[in-house]
Amino acid sequence: MIIKYLPIAIIASALAFCSCTKDNQEPNPSKTLANASPIVGRWQETKVVTYLMDPSGNKLNDTTYLSPFTQADYALFNNDGSCAVSIDHYYFQSVPGASTPQAIPQLVSSYVYTATGSNFTMMPQINVQGPGGGSVTHTVSVQDSNTLLIHTVAYGIGPNAMITDSYYTNK
Repeated sequence: MIIKYLPIAIIASALAFCSCTKDNQEPNPSKTLANASPIVGRWQETKVVTYLMDPSGNKLNDTTYLSPFTQADYALFNNDGSCAVSIDHYYFQSVPGASTPQAIPQLVSSYVYTATGSNFTMMPQINVQGPGGGSVTHTVSVQDSNTLLIHTVAYGIGPNAMITDSYYTNK
């Protein structure tokens, strides 16, 4: 008879445990900071600077693009701490044999952002690690009331860091 009621008792216990809540929960700090954030809104990309940084801190292949940018080149920061970055071109560093910006179908990447001091850190919602390993960091900073910078540092197999500074204006 006890065995007959054991599954019911287990299910009832699980439901009771899962339905309990804390009365004095602290607000989610990333959501609270996002609501007061100066970066919330849609930002239009206007400039890309890309280069390599060697271990000594020297810039290599420093390349600046002021075009082509379209309506599909934007960063959208939401109140809930989520954001999306959209591009429709690949940008290459100025090296022998490099091509001009290559048009691609619109690519939208999803991130979560949190305040880190006076800046913000973006983390991809889906983090896929390549076979070569490496790491990528995205730091967002407000340059002035109308300009936003997303500074991306990527380390791969080699000793150099690949840096991309993407500048946006508030639209």
